[in-house]
Amino acid sequence: MVHLEDGKKYVIVNAANHQLASYGRGDELPGGWLVTEPRSDRYESEFVAKAVPGDKWKFMLVDKSGMCLGFRGIKPVCVVKDDGGAHTEWQVDPSSGPNHYEIHMSTDSGHVCWTVPAGAPQGAVVSEATCESERGLKRHGDIGWAARTGWLVWTAVDLWNPG
Repeated sequence: MVHLEDGKKYVIVNAANHQLASYGRGDELPGGWLVTEPRSDRYESEFVAKAVPGDKWKFMLVDKSGMCLGFRGIKPVCVVKDDGGAHTEWQVDPSSGPNHYEIHMSTDSGHVCWTVPAGAPQGAVVSEATCESERGLKRHGDIGWAARTGWLVWTAVDLWNPG
């Protein structure tokens, strides 16, 4: 059971490198890419969890009506309009520890998970990578979950209510 609450604000943290999923204040919206930033640089890193049918969630922008996290085609996870023209409904499943979750979804072209490049330096773009199967990722040492792409997969994340 996912311990998110509909309508509450959350921060999403990569469990492997402890950086926040964020978008730039100066980004043109929609369109700003989701990137990783350290906790000390907490710009635009809060999202509102919105429950949708099918045990899925949307991560809506705070104070930006009708915009959420999603993607079109094979582009990185970014800020998109919540108008049905993008993939925006994420599955959030418990993972390896308290408040750790896998963020993923099924698409016409397969099952995808949030990913960041190995090492995930500050400003790394959060993308999506094809998973081997739904919830069928392989453990890759102590660095996290790895898909066939060899990237760290953003599946084990901390979600907590900052306020």
